[in-house]
Amino acid sequence: MRRWAGRPTPRPCSSSISPASWPSYLLQRVQGVLPLNPQGLGAVSPDSSFNTAVSFATNTNWQGYGGETTMSYLTQMLAMTVQNFVSAATGMAVLVALIGGSRAARPRRSATSGWI
Repeated sequence: MRRWAGRPTPRPCSSSISPASWPSYLLQRVQGVLPLNPQGLGAVSPDSSFNTAVSFATNTNWQGYGGETTMSYLTQMLAMTVQNFVSAATGMAVLVALIGGSRAARPRRSATSGWI
């Protein structure tokens, strides 16, 4: 029998304080010196970088910036697109764990021996 206490918790692993959102924050802060920046955009402000990194890591995708006038191509590809995939995949993993946990929590009835 599987127990909930023995299962890892996937959702907190991608929260705002985890290392999952750090690369997104750092890419935004140093985008001015990175390649794939033909517009020559500078670094995103610290508060906007943190807000964007957390919102994309938690799958809320709240954008408080002007899209292509704020983020370079590299930042959009590596920070935003990857976080969109990872946060959605995390949500699907949580759903699978919840379904598996709810199925394991129900007693199963055998056709021959009653409740197992």
